[in-house]
Amino acid sequence: MESWQTSTVRLISEPLGQAPRHVDVGCSSVTWMPVPDIPDDGKAAPTPGYLLLRQADTRACEALPWAPSLAQFSVLGYTEPRQFEITAVEADPQAGEVRLYLPRAS
Repeated sequence: MESWQTSTVRLISEPLGQAPRHVDVGCSSVTWMPVPDIPDDGKAAPTPGYLLLRQADTRACEALPWAPSLAQFSVLGYTEPRQFEITAVEADPQAGEVRLYLPRAS
């Protein structure tokens, strides 16, 4: 597990033949939650890893009319922004958290 302090995560969609789209999601930090080594029951496929946005502006994610494929954010101490491919977005307004699911390793 790795955590980064950041105030904004940009969700990006780059559809073929169309202009890129993005939305900025305010948050306090991003934590990488890796794929568990062993599934809970030993039979199910492992769940994908995800990025967890804490104290996030969930409203920015709830009504997206398009599916983002990239998450990008700046971190103090890094010269380049961190960028991750994502497959799905799940907002939890009660917890103030957003999960950005990462592709499964093949």
